[in-house]
Amino acid sequence: MTAMRVAALVALWLGLALVWHFSEAVPYLACIPPLAAFAFMAHFFGRTLRAGSEPLISRIARKSDPDMSPEVVRYTRTLTGVWSACFAALFVATLALMFLLPTEVASRWVQSLGCAVPVALFVGEHAWRHHRFPKRARSSLAVLVRNVLAVFREIASEAR
Repeated sequence: MTAMRVAALVALWLGLALVWHFSEAVPYLACIPPLAAFAFMAHFFGRTLRAGSEPLISRIARKSDPDMSPEVVRYTRTLTGVWSACFAALFVATLALMFLLPTEVASRWVQSLGCAVPVALFVGEHAWRHHRFPKRARSSLAVLVRNVLAVFREIASEAR
């Protein structure tokens, strides 16, 4: 059973247990979709770090630079791990917030963190990458989006 399925089952079980035992817990069911999304994204990035797999970000970067240097390959592998850890941390934070804060407050925090943390990581990494590799060619956001979509299409066709 994959990590994503385990996380989804845990989130479902948690939600059902809350409903079963505490009628006031019904509003916490709103946290199940973000839990599932964070678990899926952590798994989606993390599974590409297995031996014999190309890390997701390496695969995307290779669309613009087929002859990446070993240093860039290491960087993109590490970055894939950072993204996976980011989504795993958001999963854990969501679980914690569900039990530590009132429903409305927890929901706002989960929504805010679920948007702000990935955006901050994306923007921060972009700035760091330009500092770390100043001589490397820079692609536009449109090229990045095109490359991401191309890799997602490839992954979807491989899954069939």
